Amino acid sequence: MSQLSSVIAIATAIAQATLIDRKRRRKLISGILIGILTLFVLGAWPLAQWLGSSLWLMLIWWGGSSLLCLFLVLLALYDALSVVKEERVKMGLRKEEDLNE
Repeated sequence: MSQLSSVIAIATAIAQATLIDRKRRRKLISGILIGILTLFVLGAWPLAQWLGSSLWLMLIWWGGSSLLCLFLVLLALYDALSVVKEERVKMGLRKEEDLNE
């Protein structure tokens, strides 16, 4: 149990460090987008016959692709909301203490 909690603590720290900084967030979003495009290209050409051989393979492939796309959309939404919050602080519409909420 102790090992699991330490892994969760490390994952949380990495997520916080990545999500706080705008440049890191955008790099993560770009990397995931490139990964999704690569996944689609691989599924459309080189692996098309292999994926077409079984309905389950195709469903797993598209299910994984869909989850990755959903994760990308959630990250983009988080980024947009974070940028709005940062800009409100810059314009003086919010206090800086509210930024940490």
